[in-house]
Amino acid sequence: MSTNVVEIFKAAVSPLNARIDQLPPIILVFGGQLGGSNKSARQIFINWISINKPTISDQIRTPEQFEDWNNFAGYSNLVDFEIDAGHLTKAIILFSESEGAYAELGSFCTDPILSERLFVAIEKKYYEAPSFIANGPIKKIELHHDHSVCVLDTLDPTKVCPQLPDLTSALEEKLATLPKTLGFQPDRHRDQFLLIADLIDLFGALTQKELYELIQVMGVKIDYEHLSRITSQLLRFELIRFVPGTTKRFFVAPPDRIAYLNYSGHPGAPVFDRGRFKLLKVTPWLNADKSRLKAYQEIHPKA
Repeated sequence: MSTNVVEIFKAAVSPLNARIDQLPPIILVFGGQLGGSNKSARQIFINWISINKPTISDQIRTPEQFEDWNNFAGYSNLVDFEIDAGHLTKAIILFSESEGAYAELGSFCTDPILSERLFVAIEKKYYEAPSFIANGPIKKIELHHDHSVCVLDTLDPTKVCPQLPDLTSALEEKLATLPKTLGFQPDRHRDQFLLIADLIDLFGALTQKELYELIQVMGVKIDYEHLSRITSQLLRFELIRFVPGTTKRFFVAPPDRIAYLNYSGHPGAPVFDRGRFKLLKVTPWLNADKSRLKAYQEIHPKA
């Protein structure tokens, strides 16, 4: 990217006044094993969603949909990997029905970003029991976030189905209470993910070096290794695409483009107009680099 475009972008936006307008349309579902028809309450929920297709159905994802989930490339452990993955979600549904789910509950409830968007389904007898689960993670979540714990009569896979309409309604109620916009904070991990995805949408196609320069404009201070972990997660969730050119490697906006941030102009300067910026600044710059344009058109053939 030419320095001129970076400088224009730098002059046009104020990192302190940028806002997050939306989150990725992803709801991750954790819990018991998937497989047989009565394997777990989570399996019954996935089946019910696919049949009844509530409003959230297109957003539902499970870790099993990602072949490399348990490899956690670039991470030293699965906990950090799953926390980062959770930062790319609108919500996390957790069926408290297995040892793995208990561990994830304990991990997610300690992260302020994830705990806000965590929705836990727990069996009534365990909710009422004087246990670590009830008095630890569950109580911690309820203390800070309303509509986050759904108490069901049972999580028995053979009996849970009649309760799923109420669970889904409770989840939708939970989603409705969450903040619609948030102030961008350059040191907040979730915001770094969304900024990188947004910059790729704004400019269409960027190299890793260009991304690194642009996030610094927005006040984000991370190293290349950290940046690679973020782009790997974004690629995993198909929130960005990767196109290897002849001599350059580009991260490209996906076909279904989403603007996550709303940038603000500096005090006294004109309001940052995203559409105008893309039309007058980005389009000529994109068209001037044949390898970049080719990479962009590989994902956006009608461009």
